[in-house]
Amino acid sequence: MFYNDLHTFHTELKKLLEKVTSNTENLGNLQLSWCKGISGIILYLCMYDCDGNKDIISKYQEFVFNHHLKMMTGYCHGITSLLQTTVYNQNKLLMKKIQQVILACSERDDHGLLMFQGDSGKADLFDFGIGSMGYIGVY
Repeated sequence: MFYNDLHTFHTELKKLLEKVTSNTENLGNLQLSWCKGISGIILYLCMYDCDGNKDIISKYQEFVFNHHLKMMTGYCHGITSLLQTTVYNQNKLLMKKIQQVILACSERDDHGLLMFQGDSGKADLFDFGIGSMGYIGVY
């Protein structure tokens, strides 16, 4: 019974992805995010059955990456959560592209330390979801 419910849920999520991504005009940061959007669904698909969902995971990883300018770089609302999914399916090419975006959005502080962009557009160091701590969690 549990397997049937999980399978139904999984099927409905795939339909939801198709619906949400069919209208990119209203697509914003939260719709792409880990906490409330597509990146979180991709992460679920990776954890549920990464091999069985290989094609759909790759498709939506590319979709989110192609809209990364609407996102910040943190984990919760940004592209770092998408980086996490590339670890699961070993999408090394996309992993490299995401790393390049994250580095391009970073800067050095007064002490020469690399600071990553948070949701506020500046370096919010001590917050896992919207600051720099989420980057550490991926590695």
